[in-house]
Amino acid sequence: MTLIPELEHELEAAIARRIAESRAGSRAAAPPRPRRRRARGRLSRRGALVLVAALLLGAAAALAAGGVIPIGAPARDPGGWPAGPGRGNGTVLPGSLDVLPLRVADPVGGPAWGLRVTSTTRGTGCLQVGRAVGGRLGALGTDLAFGDDGRFHPFSAQYGVSGPCAQLDAAGRLFLTQSRGGIPAAATAQDGACVPPGEIVGDPTVHECAPADLRDLIYGTLGPHARSITYNKPDGTPATVPVARPWGAYLLVLPWSRTLSNGISGSLYGTDPEPLQTPITKVTFDDNSVCAVTPMGWADRRRGCPQVGLKPHPLPPGVTKASVRARVRAHTVPNHRTHRLDVVVSFRAPVALTNADALYEVTRKLRGARGWGSGTVNRDVRRGEVVTVKFRTARRGVYHGVVQYQFLAGTPRDRRVFTVGNYRFRVR
Repeated sequence: MTLIPELEHELEAAIARRIAESRAGSRAAAPPRPRRRRARGRLSRRGALVLVAALLLGAAAALAAGGVIPIGAPARDPGGWPAGPGRGNGTVLPGSLDVLPLRVADPVGGPAWGLRVTSTTRGTGCLQVGRAVGGRLGALGTDLAFGDDGRFHPFSAQYGVSGPCAQLDAAGRLFLTQSRGGIPAAATAQDGACVPPGEIVGDPTVHECAPADLRDLIYGTLGPHARSITYNKPDGTPATVPVARPWGAYLLVLPWSRTLSNGISGSLYGTDPEPLQTPITKVTFDDNSVCAVTPMGWADRRRGCPQVGLKPHPLPPGVTKASVRARVRAHTVPNHRTHRLDVVVSFRAPVALTNADALYEVTRKLRGARGWGSGTVNRDVRRGEVVTVKFRTARRGVYHGVVQYQFLAGTPRDRRVFTVGNYRFRVR
């Protein structure tokens, strides 16, 4: 959809009115020579067609100059963890989507880049970066995405929520930083977009992007007391930019450097923004305190960077080492698809899970084997509910493992891990 059809309809209606008025005026004047009346009628219609073409071309040029882009189908969600109101990160709460006023120019041109924040049913906050058109974020039909249709493809409200998000703090604020290397300028790695050189080899359906068509995206929310970030531009000169309040949001859109890892990486707590390989050199706060960053990480490696203003969630009442203990059982069940046995570990949940600030983790280890497996229960769970985790394709031998309750809210130093129970059994 574009504004062109609507404008075309308006112009056609206006011109039709003008022709009708002209004909009415001609009939009222009743000229004595019909041949000249017909000539004037033909000239009016020809002039009207020329006027339509000229006005439409002028309008199209004006709309293009003003950044109006045709709207296409919504962009495909990149997917990830299982989605649902009570699973993983949850689903976006109605009315929580906040497209921030932050706008950053693309190194080559086109619509600016923007950032949005969403809150979910499981108490998490998520960030999404994209091209900004008409107050919405989305992807462009370029770089082979969407068949190079040249349209703007908006992100849905749920777009990206299945990816990395972070628990909102006790005051409802989001501390989260991320970086994405080698992202097509279209703002999507889905929908047929090209890929960075060397990322996928041997697939004839995949096409590599030209390096000039790739971007490094570095963005995050540093909290209410962050004031600015300082970073090194591609030419090596430093630059300081203010963050967007009240989230303390920042966004850098830079040419592809080949140093950031492809895909999303980062920290779950914003003023600890995974500094390695990013051009950020420091974060400055309202009290003039500074968090310095070196190419090898935080200048103060012991303390890292303080989460200024973050209010951690308290541990749920009654959670102690003794109160989380529960009996853990393990047994095998036949897998009719593989014709082998699966290991099933079960326990009654001693603590309810009501949002994403806690989870249960179950490990499995075969005696004598080098590796071990783990399964995560990251969904809503009632206290006393029987929880099961299945490990596929068991081999003969002695298995053992542990079930843990992990409370993740707050800074990494605030995390707490409690042992629910251990198990051990033999597969014959």
